[in-house]
Amino acid sequence: MNTPYSKQLESVLINLKSIEDRLNDFLNKECTQTILLSQPDLDKAYVESVFKQLRYIEVYSYEGVTAISKALNQNQLSNLSAEKILIGVNRKCIAEYYYPNNDLWFEDSRAAYASKSSIDFQVNPGREVIILMEDLEPHFQELREELEYLEAEN
Repeated sequence: MNTPYSKQLESVLINLKSIEDRLNDFLNKECTQTILLSQPDLDKAYVESVFKQLRYIEVYSYEGVTAISKALNQNQLSNLSAEKILIGVNRKCIAEYYYPNNDLWFEDSRAAYASKSSIDFQVNPGREVIILMEDLEPHFQELREELEYLEAEN
């Protein structure tokens, strides 16, 4: 398959696969109970909500990886189909990372100037979650920059 979107789909696939793998590893190894046991001063309901949001992002990333992989394996892929997949990644994965349900965290737009993570949590979710989000941020930032034109068009 060779469309104007081929290289972009491949680039998005690489970042989404990294996100999905990292979230999958984290969610398979960590749970709210272990985090709360190691840090008992954390808000249980908040930590549970954060984990729920992380599961959504992992599922959306998996769906994006699956859709892009299928598209790249097709002999014929229309530009419209490729763009539709990229819009879905932008609206689901990127939006859920930067604008989660219930405003569990928010983006600090001045973070780049302070050389810190752009994600600020409403409440402390635990060290493990903070480290995870810092690991994911470069991938999401790259995806956002690569797909930001889609929001202007739609």
